[in-house]
Amino acid sequence: MKKNSIYMSIVLVGIVCAFVYMVSNKNSTQLQQASKAQTSSQEAEISLHPIVVERASFGYPVGYERFDRPKITTTKTLGALVLYKGTEDNKNFFLGRPTAQKEPPTTITLDVYTNEKNLSVKELLKKDSVYPIIQETIKPFVLDGKSGEYFEWDGLYRGRSVAVTYQGVTYIFSVTSLSLEDSILKDFEILLKTVRFN
Repeated sequence: MKKNSIYMSIVLVGIVCAFVYMVSNKNSTQLQQASKAQTSSQEAEISLHPIVVERASFGYPVGYERFDRPKITTTKTLGALVLYKGTEDNKNFFLGRPTAQKEPPTTITLDVYTNEKNLSVKELLKKDSVYPIIQETIKPFVLDGKSGEYFEWDGLYRGRSVAVTYQGVTYIFSVTSLSLEDSILKDFEILLKTVRFN
């Protein structure tokens, strides 16, 4: 009788363990499926705003507005555009309307320069005060299979940039942020993954 109750206890523990394993495995599968769905949803959102500039194209996450910036540099630019989060204050700031906002918002920008001599970023931007480069941050970077440079700079905000020269044109993608936790930094990384050179 005692042996039977021990045997029954072992069987019962085995059944409980099997049940717990099945439930946890099911939850894990559901979490993986939810994660995959979220990833594909984010990828779908990125493709909603494709931009083609010169011989490059890229997409950016929803929630941003585009502003074509007038030439403000001393070097020869082919174009410049700014992406900013589409809040009412930010829109008013870029459209020159009255707003309580005194400083420009953090942004993602693209500056396109002629660079037929394939100058380094340091040489190309020597006279450009928009990018006061922090020299020790310059390092190699690959964007869509093309060799380029990553660098950081200091201005009104801290900035990060990636520069790639392709067929005599240099593309400089940049982001400004107030802190290392700013969501715009993650959006910038997402944007860089969508860049394609044609």
